[in-house]
Amino acid sequence: MSTLIPANEIADDSLSFAEATMRVFRWRGGLYRAVAGEQATFCRRLFDTGVVSELVERRFLGDSRLTSLTREGYDLVIEHVPVPVVSYPEEWCAPMLEAGARLVLDLAEALDKWDLALVDAHPWNVLFEPGRRQPIFVDWGSIAQQSGGPWVDVQPFRNFWLNPLKLMARGQSRTARLLIAADALGVRDEDLDPSNFRDGTPVPLVRLRRRVERVLASATSKGSREHLADIRRLRNELDGVASAPRQRTPSPSSTNTLAPEMRDAVTRVLDELRPDTVLNLGCGRGELARLAAEDERVVVAVDIDDEAVASLYLSSCESGARILPLVLDIMRPTPARGWLSAFGRSAVERMRSSLVIAIDVVHDLTLCINNPHVGPAIISFRHLAEALSAFSTRHVLVEFRSLDHPDLASWRSSYNAPEYTREGFVSALARAFGRITEVASVGHSTLFLCER
Repeated sequence: MSTLIPANEIADDSLSFAEATMRVFRWRGGLYRAVAGEQATFCRRLFDTGVVSELVERRFLGDSRLTSLTREGYDLVIEHVPVPVVSYPEEWCAPMLEAGARLVLDLAEALDKWDLALVDAHPWNVLFEPGRRQPIFVDWGSIAQQSGGPWVDVQPFRNFWLNPLKLMARGQSRTARLLIAADALGVRDEDLDPSNFRDGTPVPLVRLRRRVERVLASATSKGSREHLADIRRLRNELDGVASAPRQRTPSPSSTNTLAPEMRDAVTRVLDELRPDTVLNLGCGRGELARLAAEDERVVVAVDIDDEAVASLYLSSCESGARILPLVLDIMRPTPARGWLSAFGRSAVERMRSSLVIAIDVVHDLTLCINNPHVGPAIISFRHLAEALSAFSTRHVLVEFRSLDHPDLASWRSSYNAPEYTREGFVSALARAFGRITEVASVGHSTLFLCER
């Protein structure tokens, strides 16, 4: 017996709009996909012929099942297990981008077994689950019947997977992220020409904004063998890029070790609050993120240092800790994109957590002396407190280091900071939070718990 979902209980996903025959929505805490017309018949056949079960078993697709639910205007409702946190390709480190590229090629090749094809290989169709090396492909509308000829997504694959990885291998990760996020064509082949860059910075963005056409491989009827040959050629090229050395300079704080007394204080707060989600700002190589993930909670760990994020991603995959490491400047977070944010949600919306941990961060953002990863200081205590509050739904655990702290010795001698005081910082926190509690004081560091 089928159950009709009441229309007033449905919350459509604002990003699910590209196909009239498919709509992703939420209902009573679950994630569903409604499918109409011939597309519904096609999706049911994917289940009946074992395509879905095999692709789920191989972790190409997320767990999904047919339901007896119905929705007005649609012929089929599929339930999906949701991914805890949505991330975007400009937030991935190089090993994550490589893992996504391999998933797309493996899935495209696997589909050939059933005379199916992957027709949209863009990275926004890929999501990472915390603690898993291999991501999943989430756009079911990109699976279609094979029509013969070469793989139509060869050039998009190059622009959004291979070419960004080539730039990252040269140490130009910032450029790769900029082009992925800001340009409809990603990283074109000509963008790899060193003469188009000055010190790793692309030529004026005006030129990039003028790109309006997508370059697609021509589709001629030469059979599915050409389709597979394209995929295998791309995999061979990816293998060559993946083996290339990547040179990065770690940020000053990425290798710091937490003092035992501070670690104990963080543990006490985690035990007392028992947050379901944690956002670790300035995660470095992940000591705090691993501590927060010990109780199987989901931890999003962000840092501006690619090398630190890559190290944490690889180690969390090995251990299975539910950590999603991402490259992010918390004072310049990924913005929403498109009209009414229809093309992408902001990092603040996607990563908002019940507990935000910001240790070894405040001085980095408000002083920023000799830190090539952050740049010159333009952040006031007030701006920082507002940012911490925006990322949190309930609590923030934040450390303040006085200028007498040993790690700030070089900064004391080169920066006149009369406004950088404990009292000034607490005052700024008080304007952004309803309650401020000092939970630990270790040497020249003080740990504050802020509640909204």
